[in-house]
Amino acid sequence: MAEKDNAEYKTALLEMAGELAANPLIKPVIDQIIYDFIRSPECRKAFGEYAKRKITDKLGL
Repeated sequence: MAEKDNAEYKTALLEMAGELAANPLIKPVIDQIIYDFIRSPECRKAFGEYAKRKITDKLGL
């Protein structure tokens, strides 16, 4: 896939995700999944480690 096609594909996916998230039937499900994710200690720890790794990678540490 060419780089331009790849960018167009990503843009289309993001637009579709935004439309799905705005759907009043799907939004409550997404909200519940996010709430459950945030409340889970394992997920919180994993996300914290991921965020720390991304920040250190960006800073080059």
